[in-house]
This record gives sequence, C-alpha cells and structure tokens, in this order.
Amino acid sequence: EGILNCGKHYPGYSNANVDPHHDLPTVQRTLNELLALEWIPFVGTLPLLDLVMVGHVSYPKIDASGLPATLARKMVHETLRQDWKFKGCTVTDDMDMGAIKAKYGSAESAVMALKAGNDLMLVCHAVDAVPEIAKALKAVPQEIKEESFARIETLRARLAKPTPFCMDEFKTLDEGVKELREKTLKTTAASR
Repeated sequence: EGILNCGKHYPGYSNANVDPHHDLPTVQRTLNELLALEWIPFVGTLPLLDLVMVGHVSYPKIDASGLPATLARKMVHETLRQDWKFKGCTVTDDMDMGAIKAKYGSAESAVMALKAGNDLMLVCHAVDAVPEIAKALKAVPQEIKEESFARIETLRARLAKPTPFCMDEFKTLDEGVKELREKTLKTTAASR
C-alpha cells in the first residue's frame, strides 16, 4: 500500500525519570537487563521494520558518554546497525523537545544525530531553524551523508506518491498540534 512502519521509541523509556519533552531522562539499566526486557520487541521485529524511531534517553551503563540515544553513535550505529544489522532508516524523535534543544540546540544536535547514524531528524515546530540546520549538515563528512541518503532513497522507493505540500495547511496543522500538546501537558501537570 506504500505505507511504511516504524518501531519506537528505541532504546526504550521504561524507568525513565523525567519526560523527554522537558528534560533528558536517564535510565540505569544494564545491557543484559535491556536484552531481557525492553529490547525483546525491537530485536524480534527489526527485520519487519522500515524505520526505527530513536528516543531522547540516556543509558549511561550502555554508553558512558551520557548522550541521549539519538545523539549517541554507540546506540544507533554500533547497536542498531552493526550488532543488530538493521538496514532500514532511523528517525529521531522531535529535536525540539527539551531533552535535546535546551542543551544542544537545533543545528548542533542535527549534526550529532546524523553522525550517530540517524537518517532523518524530526524538527516538528522550529521550522525557522531549518536553514541553519541544513547549513550545519553540509559540514558532515560526505561518506556519512551518502550512506544515509542511500537508506532514505531505498525507503522512498517503497512509498506511495505524496500529497502536494502546502505551507498554509502545514502551519494550520502545526498550530493545532502545538495547542493540543500544550493542553495535554497542562492537564498532565495538573493531575500530578
């Protein structure tokens, strides 16, 4: 049908101590604990997945850098691509979330995400930052960009033809999502 699927949010948010919309969660699970728990669905379904969404969560017992998984080469390139042999695309969670934007900024985090092995970076609200992000991505080594581009092209070949893009419709939808998100976060905060 030209519809792709995506497993998310690798490497898992169970035991997360904060919401990544606000700050970077840290999970103190070991590799053996992850393989016995959170990673069972990922490993089991990986051959069926077109994409894997990488979440903004730090696993210091797996990757001593303390970086969010989205920016950590250990989590994306080494684990997903080398160890698990995932050939599909990876996509980051929204790079506008507090776990990323506050500490790394839009351009720096996009470069780090691409170098970590991600192919697509979601920028869901700060579309004004896209030119700066695009400029920063030009400095990434050509080999990394070509590997990512090849995975994206393989993915695109399987998609149905897209609906023509309209900036006005995008802005309307984006504003609606923003309002819904703010309303949801206020409701969640009030219930705590």
